[in-house]
Amino acid sequence: TDKEVEVFRCALMKFGMGSWTQIVESRCLPGKTVAQLNNQMQRMIGQQSTGEFMKCHIDPADIFAYNKKRRGKRKNGCLVNTGDNPTKEEVRRKRQENKEKYGLTKEQIAAIVIPALSLADSSNVVIKSNVSGAVSGRMQKYDKIKRLESQIQSLQSVLAQRIKV
Repeated sequence: TDKEVEVFRCALMKFGMGSWTQIVESRCLPGKTVAQLNNQMQRMIGQQSTGEFMKCHIDPADIFAYNKKRRGKRKNGCLVNTGDNPTKEEVRRKRQENKEKYGLTKEQIAAIVIPALSLADSSNVVIKSNVSGAVSGRMQKYDKIKRLESQIQSLQSVLAQRIKV
């Protein structure tokens, strides 16, 4: 959803591109897997290769705007690397260039507030497990919340009746 995209954008700027553990632990995007986050980041920046941005605190919209103007082979709207894989040193150099060109200041990072998602703001994507066919953690949590809400309503009814007596 649009709200999820905005939350993810803020999380990438706050925690750094590719900081999946921090993003998942922040619970700002409940039920999202690392693979989903990585794929979404590729779409947000408009390129498949993301190594040059890892751990950089950058607004993905800036990278997308730059990549939109670039020529090159695209797959699903994302630029793809058609040359040799870059060396570790080339990736480090590009990462440093990106930090200098697009990087947020410590003050900007500290000021970022990640919006909270309501259940209605979350997409209704259900992921089936290849092994057991069980629904994703998000759907399990949703089902549990519905059961708990029902139990609360039942308890409230019982309490209301006892108070009347």
